[in-house]
Amino acid sequence: MKPLTIFLLIVASVFALSIPSIFASDPKCPANYSAVDTQYGGVISCQLHTNELIITQTVTSKWSENNDQYPYAQVLVEIKNIGSKVINQLVLSPLCLNTLKDSNAVWGVAHQGCDIHLPDYSTIHPNSALFFGYITKGSNAQPINVVQAVPL
Repeated sequence: MKPLTIFLLIVASVFALSIPSIFASDPKCPANYSAVDTQYGGVISCQLHTNELIITQTVTSKWSENNDQYPYAQVLVEIKNIGSKVINQLVLSPLCLNTLKDSNAVWGVAHQGCDIHLPDYSTIHPNSALFFGYITKGSNAQPINVVQAVPL
């Protein structure tokens, strides 16, 4: 092969390998989270692993209000129990009102102060998940961490 042909093949290969990363969304994951491709179509999520749980946060939409002065992101959170016991009490923090769009911007969980709790009627069985969502100020997921996970 001619040197020019080899060079062009190398350039084409590098470009082809970089195409998925060019089109994938680029989240800014919170500290202790890692970016993972958990969806089809290049949607990147942020994951936090503990001994009992995997918390996956995915920004599902973004928009701005008041001539782009106030950016917001809607985030879907999956809490998956990877342990061997049923989790019946869970506290995640911080998700404070000053980081949310408004006081109605959290659903699917109980929200008190800066803490998130499982609803009283809810448990998370092994290999099962609980989902909730929130609307945050800014464009990225909030740094939610596990404060307490109590098994039955």
